[in-house]
Amino acid sequence: YLWAAIIPLPIMAPFLQRGAIVPHWWRGVPPAGTVVISILNFVTLTLSGAFVAVVPPGWRVAAATLLGGANGLLWYQAVRTAVLVQPARWRRVPATPIVAAVVVIVALSAGRVSQLRLEPDRPSEPPVLSDLETQVMHRPVIYLAGHNSRYDGEPSGASLPVVRFSYRGLHPDGRPRPYTARDTHQSLETSATLLDAQVNHINRITGQKVAILAQSEGTLITRYYLTTRPHPAVDTLALLSPVLRSGRIYYPPRDQTAGWGVATGWQLRAIFATLTVGTRIPNAAEEPVVRSILDNAPLFRGRQLLCPIAGVRMAAFLPALDGFANPPEATAGGTVPTVNVAGPHGLVIDHPLALRRLVVFLNGQPIGERRRWDYAASEYAGAAWQAPVLEIPLNPVWRTAAGKSTRGLDPDQCR
Repeated sequence: YLWAAIIPLPIMAPFLQRGAIVPHWWRGVPPAGTVVISILNFVTLTLSGAFVAVVPPGWRVAAATLLGGANGLLWYQAVRTAVLVQPARWRRVPATPIVAAVVVIVALSAGRVSQLRLEPDRPSEPPVLSDLETQVMHRPVIYLAGHNSRYDGEPSGASLPVVRFSYRGLHPDGRPRPYTARDTHQSLETSATLLDAQVNHINRITGQKVAILAQSEGTLITRYYLTTRPHPAVDTLALLSPVLRSGRIYYPPRDQTAGWGVATGWQLRAIFATLTVGTRIPNAAEEPVVRSILDNAPLFRGRQLLCPIAGVRMAAFLPALDGFANPPEATAGGTVPTVNVAGPHGLVIDHPLALRRLVVFLNGQPIGERRRWDYAASEYAGAAWQAPVLEIPLNPVWRTAAGKSTRGLDPDQCR
C-alpha cells in the first residue's frame, strides 16, 4: 500500500505544484523546468527524511529547520519558473484532471489485478514445509501462514513435526482443517483462540514444548496470543516478514460519526469497495482482522512486535523490501535478534539463507544477527513518507478498550 501511494506522487507533483502558484493551474502541460524541480524536490525530501531520522533526537528540530530552508529555496525556484520563465504549454488542455484520472485508473486496475490473483478458486499454494520437516529435530512446530493464504489439507503440514495452523481449527482427531483465503480475514481474537487450542493439543499429545513459525498476519496473531493469554506450552517463536508498527492510525466503525479518522475510514471503504467489485475475497477497511488491529493498536505499535517475551526464544527474519515501510526505530536496540534477507514481503521462507538459519534456530542453536545495508537504506529512504502516528493517549478507544495488556505500554520501549 505504501508503494501504491508513493509511486503516483512524483508523477502528479509537477501538475499539482502549480495549484499554489498560478491561476488556471489545472490547464496546460507543466514546463520542463517545473518537472525537474518537482523531481529534485522529491529526492530532496526523501534524503531530508533520512537525515532527520539518522541524527540524534536532540538535533532533529535543528536538522528539520535547515532542510526546510532547502525546500524553501526549491519553492522559490518553482514559483520563478512557473510565473516568469516557462509558462505552461497547451493552455487550453485540462491536463491536470486528465493525468489525475489516468493515474487513478492505472492504480485501481493494478489493485484489481492483485485482488483477482487472490481468488479462492486458485490452486492451493505449493507445500513450503517439506524442507523443514526433514531438518527440524525432535520438536513440534506450528506454521502460521499469512493473510489470504489457503490450505487444502495436503500432506505437507498435516502431521508432526511441522503442522499448519488452521484458521478454521482442528478436526476431532487433531488434524488442521482446510481453510480458504476468506477465513484469514477473521479477527485476531478468533485466530488466537484457535492457535491456543492447537498449541495445547500438540503439547498434550507430544509432551513437548511447541515452536511457532509465524508469517506476516501470523506474526500479529502470535503476538496477540502470547501477550493476552497464558502460554506455558510455547518456548520458541520465529517471525517471518513481521508486520512492524501496524496500528499507527485509527478510524472508527462505520456506525460511528465522531472520533479520530472518520473521513479516512470512509475514504478507505470507498477504495476497497472499488477494488473488490466482482471478486470473492472480502478485502475491506472494515474486515474483522483490520478492526481488531485498530482496536488493539498499542500491542503492535513501535517496537512491540519485536520485543522479547519472557520464557520464549525469539528471532525475526525481515525481507529487504519491507524496510521502506518500516521506520528505522522499529528495529533499534532492545529487540530480538533480526536477520535481514533479500526479497519481498511474505517470501522469506523460500530464501535459502533464511531457511538454513531458520532450521538452526528451530533446533535450539543461536543464529546471531545479520543486517543488510539495503534494508537499512530502505528504512531511511522511506522515513519521509511514513503516515503521521496517532499518539496512544489521544485516542480514547486505546485508553479504555484495549485491555489490561496494553495499559501503560510505551510503544517505543520494550518492557
